[in-house]
Amino acid sequence: MEVVNANLDVAREQGVDGDDGIDTRVFNGDARQLMTLLPPDCVGQVALVVTSPPYGPSTHEQVSVAPGAGVQKYHHLYGD
Repeated sequence: MEVVNANLDVAREQGVDGDDGIDTRVFNGDARQLMTLLPPDCVGQVALVVTSPPYGPSTHEQVSVAPGAGVQKYHHLYGD
């Protein structure tokens, strides 16, 4: 977030934010949860969303071991 905020500062110094009506804000979170990530005043107002693929439990294989159930894999397939 430090780099993002520094870039926004440079953009503001060059007049991108302010009187031109462009509001620049950054929200850091899971883009799959965008509707709950954004504050209500931003819903329906966003012009750009920059995302990066999730590199966590949603894409990498997870294993669960339960007595009597054996080993269960989940989050191990890409796509539907």
